[in-house]
Amino acid sequence: MPDVTLCECFARDGLQHEPGFVPTATKRALVERFATLGFPRVEATSYSNPKVVPQFADASELLHSIERKPGVFYKATCANVKAVERALADLEAG
Repeated sequence: MPDVTLCECFARDGLQHEPGFVPTATKRALVERFATLGFPRVEATSYSNPKVVPQFADASELLHSIERKPGVFYKATCANVKAVERALADLEAG
């Protein structure tokens, strides 16, 4: 049987269409809860342009605030070169 990895993506995909901004602390709690539930891969956010998808305006803050669980891969999507540049800048900033 091939290996299967379950990926949780609600924090990214499920929240992007919410009309009101979901507070960063709420998103953090969701992401950390999904990791605690045993998902080995959690899509936490996206570096999408916040003017286009306002829900992701806090991508950098969210990723820096997450209490990481060992063995869990936390993902942020990058739809274009500008998004990748922002993600790499965050990675360098630590």
